[in-house]
Amino acid sequence: MRDQNNGKSSGPSRGSSQGGNTKPRFRRPPTTPPAKVDLPPNSSLLARAVYASVTSQENVRLVDLQPQGAVLSVGKKTTFLWLPWNEQRAQDLAAHLEAIMERHSGGPLILGLVGGSSHARELLEKARPEKTKTKIGQIHIADDGTLWNRDAGAVRKILDQLRSLPTPSQEDWRGMIEESAKGRAEALESHAEAVGFSKSIQARRPIVTWSLAAIILAVFGLEFLLGGTQSAPVLLRMGALSPEHVRDGEVWRLLSCTFLHSGLLHVGFNTYVLVLLGAFLERVLGSWRFLLLYGLSCLAGSLVSFAFLDGFSVGASGGLWGLLGAQAVLAYRPVGLLPRAMIPGAQRAAMINLGLNLFASFRPNVDMWAHFGGGAMGGALILAGLVTRGLPRLGDPQENDPVSPVASPTVPAGPGLKLAGAATAATLLICLAIALVSGQAWNLRNPIELTRTVLPELGFSLSLPEGIELTPIPSDQIKGVTAGDLRIDPGAAILLSFPGDLSDPASLANERKALQKNLVPGPTGSEIVAGPEDTTLAGVPAVTISYRFENGAEEEVAFAFHPQALIKVDTVRWPALAQAVPKGYAARLLDSLVWVPGDTGVNR
Repeated sequence: MRDQNNGKSSGPSRGSSQGGNTKPRFRRPPTTPPAKVDLPPNSSLLARAVYASVTSQENVRLVDLQPQGAVLSVGKKTTFLWLPWNEQRAQDLAAHLEAIMERHSGGPLILGLVGGSSHARELLEKARPEKTKTKIGQIHIADDGTLWNRDAGAVRKILDQLRSLPTPSQEDWRGMIEESAKGRAEALESHAEAVGFSKSIQARRPIVTWSLAAIILAVFGLEFLLGGTQSAPVLLRMGALSPEHVRDGEVWRLLSCTFLHSGLLHVGFNTYVLVLLGAFLERVLGSWRFLLLYGLSCLAGSLVSFAFLDGFSVGASGGLWGLLGAQAVLAYRPVGLLPRAMIPGAQRAAMINLGLNLFASFRPNVDMWAHFGGGAMGGALILAGLVTRGLPRLGDPQENDPVSPVASPTVPAGPGLKLAGAATAATLLICLAIALVSGQAWNLRNPIELTRTVLPELGFSLSLPEGIELTPIPSDQIKGVTAGDLRIDPGAAILLSFPGDLSDPASLANERKALQKNLVPGPTGSEIVAGPEDTTLAGVPAVTISYRFENGAEEEVAFAFHPQALIKVDTVRWPALAQAVPKGYAARLLDSLVWVPGDTGVNR
């Protein structure tokens, strides 16, 4: 997330522990169904139930089939267990069913019983534990074909097929067995591919991701030490993105801003996203390609923000959205870089991440332009294959293992790619270094030194910080000068002169009354902390007032009613500059005002 100032995964896995004499939990057998089974399909109620279940929908797969029962999987989470009724072992069956349900873990369980009468159904109902976290459904098919179910709505399509209970031919039965075996084999192959892929990429260390996170946290600590992580003077001096400064030639701000963050929540969230997405993408793409992806996304985000931004912004969101865009394109166009088993989960994660971050982009004080610019660049780099070209694909023979189904543990990078990645890293670090050295934020707390400065545009002189830049304010109605930048320079001020005749006491009293009325309640988002107060400055009547804003900044304004003009001095005291700029600074400047008669001949 990129914070804007207007100038003013996958979830945790569930684990379980076992101890004492508890029995192992019920799990699906990892083997494929046998090609031949000793079950007569034309006469076995169990076979008909299994056949009806498997042929009811595409996501039902036969896992294991034996005369004593069958195990099916429905989708990715639900286990379906069919058991035949045996009158002679009725009590044993009840205990067996109860044990299965109590020990089952890993998703919903559907328990089916075929054969018997209402007595069998009663035992099935009693076998259900009263307290269990597992969703358990029960189905019973009586000898006469009567179908009963309890909480088995999750397999509604199977229930519909069971009501007709078709009898398969020998050919249909063999086809089902072969198709289930084929599907199971493909699932096992896909699982092996995913396991191999995971082991392969885990062997790679995301050095770039960790390094970027470390630098971001170190810079955040430096912000804190220099005066505040939400202080405009500190952030701007350390390299925040400010369009006006970039237009003045400070182009390094396009990248230095990506290392800065405003507040603990901002840096915490962005660093978390960087580590979460960056570690995976760096392992898939390799460090040099990842550097290009991140660096170009940062630049694209800042360029789009530069075109539309009002104020200034900080944050790594351009680069992070580049990772989000790359993740989304990679999930929906994996081009052999992701194993088949991981693609559905990657697609869901991509949509969730994009949705949540898209929602956050429209929150107040969030630089959505940096988000969209970085996301577009990251997606385009993957879509065009610019950062994936030359990567080994899954299934390609590897030099170190000709039959390996997964990519090599190392990601190849040619000299050109390494040079581009190194140049990207160097550019990012150089821009940050230039911003820190040129901004000299460590000087913000030094007490300001005032010197008398003549302002011929206004016709008077007063004390101002030594060496501060003066810029005339173009206007036909008033005369004005800006001394420095209120957001960056300690002791900066706006000096205005409103010409008029205030020598008449009655006119002066009316002007003071109208002025005090206009000063209350103050600017939007502020509260009055002092004033308006009548006083005397530079030997003439004056009014002072102070406002405090939500970010802690205090605006001090002082007015002096000189017979020739109304003089206004406007200053801002930031919390980070409390030691450099004393309270009552605006009144102090105005109290030093001395009129300069005639033309001084001074050209500043």
